[in-house]
Parts: sequence; structure tokens; C-alpha cells
Amino acid sequence: MNMIEIKENKVTAKLKHIITICDCTSEKAKKMSRLISEGASELIEEYHKLFTVKVHEFTNKVPDVYLEAIAENEVTAPGSLPATSELRTTYIAVGTGTATPVAGDTQLETEVFRNNVNSQIRNGKISQSTLFITNSEGNGSTLSEVGAFCGAASAAADSGTLASHALLSPTVVKTNAKTVTIQINKTYSDA
Repeated sequence: MNMIEIKENKVTAKLKHIITICDCTSEKAKKMSRLISEGASELIEEYHKLFTVKVHEFTNKVPDVYLEAIAENEVTAPGSLPATSELRTTYIAVGTGTATPVAGDTQLETEVFRNNVNSQIRNGKISQSTLFITNSEGNGSTLSEVGAFCGAASAAADSGTLASHALLSPTVVKTNAKTVTIQINKTYSDA
């Protein structure tokens, strides 16, 4: 009798959150911020070159619910996948929670703002989702956590499948003098 041995392949995803904080007090910065919020996401890179104050990088936790959605995608017939298992990041949210992210997380601890991603690109094994928070959005909070959402995510807080969750340290005090860009990079590799 012939036997076929199948060895387990490990695919890993390394996720990194990059938070860019920009000074939005000048008229030029306000105008560019407004254009970006109206859909001109191609201006984000130029905006960062002109107005960046700080850039922070954070590692994150990939929750079990996202890993389960990946597994479901592997075994479900085309066209039969429930909306809750779609893997494309559609919303990014920020919150004020301070608990360390864990595998069992399904939402942010205390979500205060979310919006559709402004842009998404793929380069080889790296995908990137970006959310630009204008100087008029999300103000009055000390942002301490960020999450990406896929599946049945909508504008409603806590909706969708949590695909990544990170604590921000240092935290970001969001005011109308600042814009915040959240960039989530997912790098896939055969470990």
C-alpha cells in the first residue's frame, strides 16, 4: 500500500500598525486634509512629507476570530462564503481601551471612532490598508487602541470581524490641530 505523507505548511502573517500624526493648523494642511477626506487618497504621502510631527509603529494581536475566518475561506465553496468570513479589511477603528489585546478579542475594548479605509494596496506578499482621520474627526479622545475589521463590518461600532488589535503606546490625544493616519501592513510568509 502506498502512503502519502502531507507535512503541515505554516503560513504566518506579521502585522504592523503605523500611526502618523500630522500638524493640521496651517491653511494648506487643512485644505489637503479636506481633499483627502473627500477621496483624494493619493495625496496622503505628500501630506505626510509636509506635515508629519511623529510616526509610531506598533505590533498587534491577530484574534482567533480572524484566524477562524481564514480557515473557513480555505474550505468553503466559491460563492458560498458567509459575509462574516470575508477577509478584506473594510473598516479601521480606534478606541480608548487599555487592556492588552488577547487571542479571544472580538472587538476593541472601548471603540470611539471608525471609518472605511481610504486606500488599500498589495505589493507581493504585503497588503496595506490605510485610514486617514481628518482634523475634524475623532476629536476629544486619548486614542490608545486600534483595530482592523473585515467580514460584515459597517459604520456601526463593534461590527464585523476583528482582524487585528493593537495598543498604542504612547497614546495619541486627538484634537482639531491633528490628523492621524493609521496604516496596517500585513506581511505573509511561509514559515
